[in-house]
Amino acid sequence: MDRQKPGVTKSQPGFIDFVVRPLFETWVSCFPESNVLLDRINQNYAVWQVLSSPSHPLPMRAAAGTPEHPRHGSLPPPAAPCSLDA
Repeated sequence: MDRQKPGVTKSQPGFIDFVVRPLFETWVSCFPESNVLLDRINQNYAVWQVLSSPSHPLPMRAAAGTPEHPRHGSLPPPAAPCSLDA
């Protein structure tokens, strides 16, 4: 996917709302230990909401991991991997 292509940032929140989130909500209802996945999806959704905002001040050309990138330092480090082994 080309994140720099116009319109992509506006389509991501809708894709998460109608495809990704329902899928993972169902998954987590069956496997509650995997709730960290849904947490990460919600964090990702928040980032895409900011990027799709018309008042978003940051340039879309910033590379991931640079100070100009909106996710740089804004998310906590990933939690320890969850295990589905009981």
